[in-house]
Amino acid sequence: MPSPDGHDLRAERGGGRRDSAAAAPALPQPYTGQAGQTRLEAVHYSCPCGAVFPARVHRVVNATRDPGLGARVRTGTLNQVVCPECARAAEISVSVIYHDQDERRFILVLPESARTREMWERAELWRLLAEDAAAFVPDYVRSPEVVYGRDGLLKALEGAAGAPPVAAAALLAREALLEDRVRELDEREAALAGREGALAVQKREIADGRAEIARHRKEGDVRAEEAAKRERTLLRREEAQARREAETNEREARLRDRETRLAERELEQSAREAQLREREQELEHTGPVVKLPLAPMPAGSGATIAPSPVPLAGVVRAAPVAAAPVEEPPRRTTLVMAAVAPVPPAAPATPEPEVATGDSAGVPE
Repeated sequence: MPSPDGHDLRAERGGGRRDSAAAAPALPQPYTGQAGQTRLEAVHYSCPCGAVFPARVHRVVNATRDPGLGARVRTGTLNQVVCPECARAAEISVSVIYHDQDERRFILVLPESARTREMWERAELWRLLAEDAAAFVPDYVRSPEVVYGRDGLLKALEGAAGAPPVAAAALLAREALLEDRVRELDEREAALAGREGALAVQKREIADGRAEIARHRKEGDVRAEEAAKRERTLLRREEAQARREAETNEREARLRDRETRLAERELEQSAREAQLREREQELEHTGPVVKLPLAPMPAGSGATIAPSPVPLAGVVRAAPVAAAPVEEPPRRTTLVMAAVAPVPPAAPATPEPEVATGDSAGVPE
């Protein structure tokens, strides 16, 4: 921040701190291996009520990167669980590594009940350090502090605060780091401002895109409605076409029935014509037809009634009658007796026979 006379006080303070940090003894390199990073571990906890349930506990806490967890280690509220059966709260007593990279503190915190396991816990810690061969192991990690419980941790931390040379050097180093972080934050703020501008542009583009999508959606709705109307019109036309096809099929069926009946009538007419031709041929061969009244035939005349080839009511055929000898050759004559009332006895004579041709009124064509 510039002073009233135009000087940057923060830069002056930062420069003075860096000079003091250069005069103070240099701190060792912080440990960055996996054994010094926050780590959770799954365990089974047996509640006094008899329930055994799974739980996750912290075995390593990096107080620099996770200051909230570091505060819970210092207050003794880190690995607390609640029984799902009896709802009893309890603290799981396990060893925890407290790592403060800024203060270069690497402390193994053991529960009060594990005083006989210090050497085993140290061996386990060294095994973890040896497995991470890619990380540099500074002296404060290679020779960790061992304390028991929260009180032991607080005493160790308070004792470190009472050591002026190391604390002052650590303070100056932390101030230098803070200055560097301030510069990084300023750069990040500038980058964020640029990103905010880009985000504003993207927001405007997104808004324009949404408006365009809404417009296209509205047009799509209108087109869908028009398509629905067209589809309904097509459905009505298809229904009308189907009705017309049904009517046409029905008319075709009726026409086929009529054609069938006409064909049958034509067959019957042909059969009748054939019968008529046969009858005409028979009539041509039988000769002239004589129409006589149905009078009693005199006894001994030798005339008989013959069946007529044409079924005519009251018309019968008689046997041929012998005629007087003439010079012409004998001619075959058929007598037809008409169905009339009998002649009364007062009539003196029988009328002369009348010869009827084929086209007379008594013979059908």
